[in-house]
Amino acid sequence: MATRRLTAAGWAAVLFGVGVLAVAPARAEEPFCFDCHDDFPGKMKAFAVKHDPAAGGECTACHLDHKDEEKLMLVKEGAALCLECHDDVAQGTSVHAPVKDGKCTACHNPHGSANKKLLVAAGTALCEKCHAGGTEFKRKVTHAAIDDCSGCHLPHASGNKRLLAKNLVLDRLSLFDPKDAELCLDCHDLDAVTKTQTEDTGFRMGAVNLHALHINGGAAPNKYGIVKKKEGQTCFACHLPHTADQAMLLRTEYQCTGTFCYTMRFVPNEKGGTCVVGCHKPRTYSRDGQDPSTTAEASSAGRPITR
Repeated sequence: MATRRLTAAGWAAVLFGVGVLAVAPARAEEPFCFDCHDDFPGKMKAFAVKHDPAAGGECTACHLDHKDEEKLMLVKEGAALCLECHDDVAQGTSVHAPVKDGKCTACHNPHGSANKKLLVAAGTALCEKCHAGGTEFKRKVTHAAIDDCSGCHLPHASGNKRLLAKNLVLDRLSLFDPKDAELCLDCHDLDAVTKTQTEDTGFRMGAVNLHALHINGGAAPNKYGIVKKKEGQTCFACHLPHTADQAMLLRTEYQCTGTFCYTMRFVPNEKGGTCVVGCHKPRTYSRDGQDPSTTAEASSAGRPITR
């Protein structure tokens, strides 16, 4: 733990035999801090959430005196100081870059804050300080879940890729297992995407569940006549997680191991829509189960419609 400095009363007790054995740590209200830092008490009063050492006036729990030249006169640098009291959170398959680099104060105010957990900004505003650039969060259609980043991502580290709070396969193809889609299934109903016959999804041909058709992969005999289940499309194969330029967060293209694979164009109509994609021929679906081959969308796509 950090070295505690004696107060004037403490030195008197030690040097002159005053009957005081316990020595209190230096407190922020003492003149040696507030002769210069006289605005600090006012700042602390304004904070809704206060760091215990700062609220208790234990300046020297974290800071050295002015004769030292270390940055901010800290007892230790970076996360090493925080780890004097806090557990090491940099453990997992994926670790948030500020945590890995020991930059706790990128997200937390060391003295106090208007926000819970001493965060320097609230909600998505905190994440946007670093993650607002690029197109990932600026497309036309927004996933409702990004109103709260912590619903899907852990802030420090995770046992899953991309700091995900629960497991999610990020490959395009996989044998479907609910355990591999735990994150999405936190909000989305399992039966709505796995039952072969249902009206609980909008993506269906009559009552034929097209989500189930995609993720279950189907079964086909190999050249020896042995039937093996094929890999199906994962959630990530068709949908983007944050924002997209098409309805239902559908992708416009897909990258395979960093290389362009195919485009996807979805033309919606009031009963369903047409999907023009590189992994199968253009197909149109209709929730009423009727043959959609004469729809205006089919004509505008300039493609044959198959069911």
